Amino acid sequence: FTKIESGRLELTPAPYETASMLNDVLTIVRVQVKEKAEKPLELIVEADPAIPCGMIGDAGRVKQVLLNLMSNAVKYTNEGFIRFSASGERVAENTVRLTFMVEDSGIGIKPEDMPKLFGDFTRFDEKRNSAIEGAGLGLSITRSMCRAMKGDITASSEYGKGSVFTATLIQDVADWEPVGDLPAVSATVAAPQRITFVAPDARVLVVDDLPTNLMLAKGLLRPYKMSVFTCLNGREAVNLAATRSFDLVLMDHMMSEMDGMEAMQAIRALGERFAELPIVVLTAHAISGMKEMFLAGGFDDFLSKPIETDKLDAMLKRWIPAGKQQNVPEGMEIPPNMVGAAKAELGIQQLDLFNHYRWHFINGLPVDQAYCEKFTALAEALGMTELAAAGRRGDAEEIRRLLPEAYETTARNDGHTLDDLEDTLSRLKTALDRDDAQNADAAMEELRSMDGLSASARELYFFLYNAILMGDTEKAAGGLDVWKILGRAG
Repeated sequence: FTKIESGRLELTPAPYETASMLNDVLTIVRVQVKEKAEKPLELIVEADPAIPCGMIGDAGRVKQVLLNLMSNAVKYTNEGFIRFSASGERVAENTVRLTFMVEDSGIGIKPEDMPKLFGDFTRFDEKRNSAIEGAGLGLSITRSMCRAMKGDITASSEYGKGSVFTATLIQDVADWEPVGDLPAVSATVAAPQRITFVAPDARVLVVDDLPTNLMLAKGLLRPYKMSVFTCLNGREAVNLAATRSFDLVLMDHMMSEMDGMEAMQAIRALGERFAELPIVVLTAHAISGMKEMFLAGGFDDFLSKPIETDKLDAMLKRWIPAGKQQNVPEGMEIPPNMVGAAKAELGIQQLDLFNHYRWHFINGLPVDQAYCEKFTALAEALGMTELAAAGRRGDAEEIRRLLPEAYETTARNDGHTLDDLEDTLSRLKTALDRDDAQNADAAMEELRSMDGLSASARELYFFLYNAILMGDTEKAAGGLDVWKILGRAG
């Protein structure tokens, strides 16, 4: 908000895939709808298949606009439906006006509040909405972002029956090929996931620039008991591939800094053995012929988003080394709640409990079989397969050896110290308590720049990023508390 008021809101135009951008937004909203689960709430998606498939613009700002409108609809709708519509109109030779409409059957807005709807720092019907979190900045920021992209936002509402928000913005077109039918996005309870094998010794790298996509991917991979590593961009993926050994890489196509195709080619160029490393592209692109293009470009396989569990299982079966696969009863079902076990709230509780066990082991206190069994179950829930294997063997010494590597949160290579980390976290906590958006943004940027942070610390950063983006300061503060505990313990 401070950047908008001072005229410092910057747009960073770059090519992006329309389908991938929309899929990222709908993935987050689908999770929000499922987590709310107060009453049946239908998520309806209507995207015009004629929208151009390739755009040039600030995809991050477009996502912010859509996430704000969709998240508000989820917050203020307890039952009924949320409808998301997207369409495009050609307005010049290489330009399109995108129109996004978000309609809900929620609580609506009083007529006397409508003129104040896009005012700064405004929330309406405070008594009725007292349980709903958020600072009320979202719509003001959303309008300013739309206008920065040569568009605008309008709203209509019937109090007690629902609201309709319509956002328009102008984007340049990189590819006029129609986007086609987007994959269906369901917000209903998921069917049980079926797996045909487990692979405790396999190591998989997942690369995606959306933290929520990484969280969901880890949830889908958890039943296979593999070691799963994640990163947010192609450049980091290349560095990880060069320094660690993986059996499989799942690579998002469209990412900032270095896209999936460039990252895959850079990994192949690392040496002869990397020519044999299976790299599978993840994409929401629905145009026919894309799979062939990716395979011709050097990828080994193709997996469309949102990921379907049966296709995921077949792909993993094809590329995980046969010697590392262990059979399970045919078509073994994994309950949906286990697939979604990566939820941040549950992760916070698990990490807090994990720290207690960790302190016990690191300080050399005696442990019995029952204690090891509890630790093993917790390590498995958090996806720490090597620690879980040591726990199953009752090997306390091996657990002590692995623990510092598993949860070392200090920076390794860039000169940052634990005190630096704690100072930044403290300033972030203060900024959140004071609703100080400018200093919170600065502190988050400092955390993001600490490239030496371990995978566990980066995951907590992802959690904070999503919580702050959605205006959930209470959830963000809980994540900060766990991060401090883990950091100080070593």
